Amino acid sequence: MVGFGQQSPVSFATQFASIFKFSRQFAICLSSSTKRNGVIFIGHSPYFISLAFDASRDLIYTP
Repeated sequence: MVGFGQQSPVSFATQFASIFKFSRQFAICLSSSTKRNGVIFIGHSPYFISLAFDASRDLIYTP
């Protein structure tokens, strides 16, 4: 189990941000298919899935 709470000092995003020195942001893209994986992005954008597609342009921010 992984915690992604914004204010928690033990959350996954907070620990990665502390270790690798980037912002405490994350994005989760869940697949609508059981045959394909989702993806988690940690840190600031852009979030490149392939060389031609920046996923951060289609994400919605929720505070």
